[in-house]
Amino acid sequence: MTRHAEGPVLAFSRVDRSARIEYVIVTNANGSLTVPARFDTLSRSTTFTSVYGVDMSVAADAEGEILVEMPPLSTVVLRAEQPLATPNEVAQVAVVRPESGQVIPTPRYRLQAEVGEDVVYGEVTFAVAVDGEAPVVVGVDDAPPYRVYWDTTGVPDGAAVEVLATLADGSGRLTGDRVPAVMGARPETGR
Repeated sequence: MTRHAEGPVLAFSRVDRSARIEYVIVTNANGSLTVPARFDTLSRSTTFTSVYGVDMSVAADAEGEILVEMPPLSTVVLRAEQPLATPNEVAQVAVVRPESGQVIPTPRYRLQAEVGEDVVYGEVTFAVAVDGEAPVVVGVDDAPPYRVYWDTTGVPDGAAVEVLATLADGSGRLTGDRVPAVMGARPETGR
């Protein structure tokens, strides 16, 4: 997840799903100046300590915001000392592309889902069932916007399609959504 991308400083984070620990990677491309960067993380009221690069420790406030002072041409990997909290509610997922009943007109089609704002980190698995057959996984995305591209080669024009999206919310809980669609006539090239 991109956290900061202004000027010479780039910051992003990843979550170790099994340990529920957030790592933040920050780099400063400026060759002569120490550059401050303030940005949000997923971890609240905890300390981040370096595990690679610049030796530093920074505190995240109650909202998860941290301030790092990055030396010139430097990189740091910070590890949160506390695991992320388990959400109280089961997260929601909704297929937003295609819309229910839509005709799919292209040989390569983007499937997309939205998840609730309360999802700290999640993984959406997309699958497609054609003409009532068993669903086949098309792909998995673990960062917003949650989307994959489906190669519709071999799917006959007019076929009934069901698009399924299953969200694993990082706590081992699953929820899903499905929408029906129809395979439209596609150009002969690319089929």
